[in-house]
Amino acid sequence: MQALIDRLKRFGPLSRDQITAMEAMNPRRRTHERGAVLRRSDEASGHVFCLVEGWAIRCRLLPDGQRQILAILIPGDVCDLQALVGADQDHHIIALTDLTVNECPASEFEALLVKQPDLARLFLAAKVEDEALLREHVVRLGRRKARERVLHLLLEICERQRLADTDAPRRLAYTLNRETLADLLGLSPVHVSRSLAALNRAGVIAIDRGCIELADIDQAASQCGYDGAYLRPRAPLQSPQLQNTAQA
Repeated sequence: MQALIDRLKRFGPLSRDQITAMEAMNPRRRTHERGAVLRRSDEASGHVFCLVEGWAIRCRLLPDGQRQILAILIPGDVCDLQALVGADQDHHIIALTDLTVNECPASEFEALLVKQPDLARLFLAAKVEDEALLREHVVRLGRRKARERVLHLLLEICERQRLADTDAPRRLAYTLNRETLADLLGLSPVHVSRSLAALNRAGVIAIDRGCIELADIDQAASQCGYDGAYLRPRAPLQSPQLQNTAQA
């Protein structure tokens, strides 16, 4: 629950009552091994879950066996909101690492949002950020060159980690191997390897025993046009009541 609370606090204040209401849902904690399929396409779950530890991916599997990864999910991300409107999944959710999630019935989650409208606004802000991530991913795939795609993605994930944990290192472990990066970036594993090798030689990244580290963030951002503004709320969300109070 703490990862979710920390993420929501980025968009506005959370009261003790709101946190208590979230905890009162008493979500079921479940663990999954790396590679486990948490949700399948066209599957109705009736539950909403939040990542507690580990990473997962959203992906589409094509008839010929190819995979396109749509998003990386990290602790604090909420999944399966389709369950709130009774819609089936249109993608798979797969554990990229060993994973721990909190899962609660969609009906309880919906009731929480109805009873806590200010909390619902924070969840809405988090979903707006998710949409911004998806838009940026479309631009990354459609208009950036291979090395730019790699750098842009690495910078984005490192910033998301830092926003979730200010002490997070600038290192990406084996989690993002070449096959995963290839499926994320619309490249072949060979092309990813060549891009990583070139960036390593240029001193922009450092690769050591399966880990990728951003050696020069400023240079990396300059080379791929990364600014990360889409990950930074312009101002904390406030309810209309709070805004009226502030103006009085």
